[in-house]
Amino acid sequence: PPRNAVVGAIPLQAAMCSLLLLLVVAPAAALRGTPLRATTRLDYDHLYHIGSPVDVFKHCVLTALLRRCTEKASPLTYVETHAGRGLYPFDSEEAATLAEFEDGHHKLRARAAGREKLHADIAAYLAAQRPEEYVGSAALAALAL
Repeated sequence: PPRNAVVGAIPLQAAMCSLLLLLVVAPAAALRGTPLRATTRLDYDHLYHIGSPVDVFKHCVLTALLRRCTEKASPLTYVETHAGRGLYPFDSEEAATLAEFEDGHHKLRARAAGREKLHADIAAYLAAQRPEEYVGSAALAALAL
C-alpha cells in the first residue's frame, strides 16, 4: 500500500508500529541485564514459543498481507516455507514450559477486549484465534485463502 495508506481508521504503519512496541520492545527491555552465557546453545522448537510477542506480531502482519493480497480477484500463489502444525494447544507441555503466549497472545487479547477502535487486521487475527489453541501461520493462511 502507499506509504500513508489508511486501513480502517488507523494508518497501517502506525498500527503495526504500536503493536511491535507493545509486544516486542517493552518485554525485551525487561530482559536487559540478564545475560545469556556464551556457551548456551538454544535449539529452537516452535512448540515452546507459540503466541509469543514476536509470533503474534508475525501473524498480525501475515493477516494484513493476506487480506491485501486477496482484496482483488487476481490469482495468488501462497507458499509457506516454514509452516508448523498450524494449531497449537496452549496447555501442551512444551507451550507451558515457557508460557510465552501469556506475554504475547493473551496480553494482546486482554488489551483488545472492549476496545471500540482496533485495527482491522489485528481484530481479524484475534477473531481467527481459538480459546484452547493458538492458530499459527498455516491455519491463518488456510482461513484467509
